[in-house]
Amino acid sequence: MASMKMPAKKCFVIIPFADEFEEVFRHAILPAAEQKGYQCERLKEVSGPINIINEIVSNLFEADLVVADLSRLNPNVFYELGIAHAGPPSAPTIMIAERDEKIPFDISVFQVLKYDRGYEGIVNLREGLARQIEFAETQPHLTTNPVQDYLLKRKYFGAQRAATAKAFPDQKALLEELQAGQLRLQILSTLAEDSASKTGMSITELHQKLAVLKRKMLVALLNEYLQAGVLEKKKGEKTVRWLLSEAGQKLEKKIGRRHS
Repeated sequence: MASMKMPAKKCFVIIPFADEFEEVFRHAILPAAEQKGYQCERLKEVSGPINIINEIVSNLFEADLVVADLSRLNPNVFYELGIAHAGPPSAPTIMIAERDEKIPFDISVFQVLKYDRGYEGIVNLREGLARQIEFAETQPHLTTNPVQDYLLKRKYFGAQRAATAKAFPDQKALLEELQAGQLRLQILSTLAEDSASKTGMSITELHQKLAVLKRKMLVALLNEYLQAGVLEKKKGEKTVRWLLSEAGQKLEKKIGRRHS
């Protein structure tokens, strides 16, 4: 019996309707997506008497991956990008733009892959996109837009609050949980300092630096962050060193901006 062929994953491309972007789509986005097993589509190739807004929403919500070219700050592109950001959390969004484009502050906290025109620039864009797609597939826990970021945090902290209310009904236990929350932030900021960002710190060094009364609480929070992918540990000459992972560095920067 012949094996059934699995349907290709769908990549929907948000890009300005202009001939100058044809080479970007055909020679960079399309081959990069196909290389990673995606069927690439864009609204320009949809024809017939359709409701264009319904078609946009349908394509975005059915996509497994979205690529958006923000060059020229096209309003139609940003409208579709907003829908993509509010769409299903399983579809990562990769944003690209010409190198000289100034990205609006609202989305500048997320990575935008910059590219140059010309043969070499398009080749570099194609290769960069292929790497971005592979990274998005292998790191699904990292959010790629602010709506996903908010929903993930709401889910996490909502679960934390529910667990706290169940496990710590009295005021003393609740105070300890609040102290743990403050300690979580201090761990991130301490490991982000220049002296610790590359070499990391041992549990003893963190214990002394943070003046934590309960070493057991510190160990528990470090392991919690380790399981969440926020921290990683490496073996030093005499002891295990704890340091921020790439995801932890991004999280610390976001928290730092919000409290600055």
